[in-house]
Amino acid sequence: MKIIGCAFLALTVLASFAHALTVERARAFVRAVAGESDSLAEFHHPDELALSRRLGIEYEGVRHKFMLGYDLTAAQKHRVLASAAAWSVEVSDERDGWAVARLSLGPVERAFYFKDGWFVTPVRYFTREFTRHQSRFFTILIEDPATFHPSAAEALDMFVLQAAARLELSPDKLELLEREKIVYVLCKSPESIERLTGYAIRGMGVVSHDYVLTTFSDHYHEVAHLLAALKLESALPVTHPLLREGLAVALGGRGGRDTPVMLDVGCFLFRSSLVELDSLLGERAYLEEAVSFSYPASGLYVRFLLEELGVERFLALYRRYSHPQRDSVSCVIARDSLPDEQVWRGWLDNWRQFEAVTPLEAIPANGSEIVTLDGARVWDCGDRYCFSLSRELTFGPREPSAGYVSSRFRELHPELNYNGCRYLVSVRDGEIGIYDLYLNTLLANRAPAFSYPPSERADSSGPVIFSVDKALFDVALEELKPGLLE
Repeated sequence: MKIIGCAFLALTVLASFAHALTVERARAFVRAVAGESDSLAEFHHPDELALSRRLGIEYEGVRHKFMLGYDLTAAQKHRVLASAAAWSVEVSDERDGWAVARLSLGPVERAFYFKDGWFVTPVRYFTREFTRHQSRFFTILIEDPATFHPSAAEALDMFVLQAAARLELSPDKLELLEREKIVYVLCKSPESIERLTGYAIRGMGVVSHDYVLTTFSDHYHEVAHLLAALKLESALPVTHPLLREGLAVALGGRGGRDTPVMLDVGCFLFRSSLVELDSLLGERAYLEEAVSFSYPASGLYVRFLLEELGVERFLALYRRYSHPQRDSVSCVIARDSLPDEQVWRGWLDNWRQFEAVTPLEAIPANGSEIVTLDGARVWDCGDRYCFSLSRELTFGPREPSAGYVSSRFRELHPELNYNGCRYLVSVRDGEIGIYDLYLNTLLANRAPAFSYPPSERADSSGPVIFSVDKALFDVALEELKPGLLE
């Protein structure tokens, strides 16, 4: 693993300014937060402040971006300013200049973290012992090294290049990313993310300092949010979720499921009328919809908008339906600001579901057999691999990396030991799935339950025969060792 040094990894030693956190300084910090004082930046660690500003992303109407997510509520601010007796601060010193200031406001308690007397984020505080890995565009902080494979960093870099091309990011922006890095925090569980943010979820972006926090090795969805913000440079804090989440799904899928998987589900939802576009246009209605419906549907619709409008016109629409009120859900997208319904329906009718995985009646005669195992055969058929499987098949290096354990494999097969394989070709319950276990991602699938018009499930009495686009695999299957799951 490549260990590196960069601005995030070690706070600069500022001996002439460093000081222990006192109760007086902690109280002064709380008053500055409550009063939204111009002096608030003076309490922020200089390296952390630089980190917040490094990508040039700003939000209109937000005075202190570096406090987003760490601020007090309006009621808490009023109480702090109204009476010094209404609140108290207790400071706990730790080794090496770290400290915690605990604010008590009656029944409410808040913790703020400090290094050498300066405020730092919980991310900085709790990840200081994490393992570090650097790639072209990322500084990756890893809670449990067993959950990370270096191939994930390579895939993240490739995603940035692909998404940057789709968003038409300038060469200067790419150079900025390469120099300053996206800070990507890989946590081992939702509980770890809750410790950093207060939310027990699988992944999120932290806009104050442009971090990605996630339990997924390759959380392209959250990276896509950050790249969109970089493209816009300055935007209102809240964007209609149809456009915001739709863009992230259209570019990056959703945690653990690659873009084609999500868009095929979106196609099924629209074609079957389980989701109607009008139900997604109101911000409140969108947020009341189950995300398993709203995300894939909005992802497919935004893919349509990108192709129909182009990037710049889409981003103009994105800006138009952004607003400053973080607690408001009243935004509604006007139907006449979108392409004509018939144009959308024509595009939807032409969408080809499950294009990467195609069922076959028989193996093509011109295929060259590359795998012959009991219950699994594979042929090289030009730009596709053809499979005949009655068992699940894996492909991995002949000498797998020591120590890495795929979290996705453990989810799929908790009863089995992981053997270091990279790809899993799964045929279970009539569905076909192609997994990259180094990225812990479902690359592509064919699921009869999500086909529209409905398709028949494969005959379970014999082997499942199908072809897969070779472009799914970063490593040719011929170069890997095949194996069967016992």
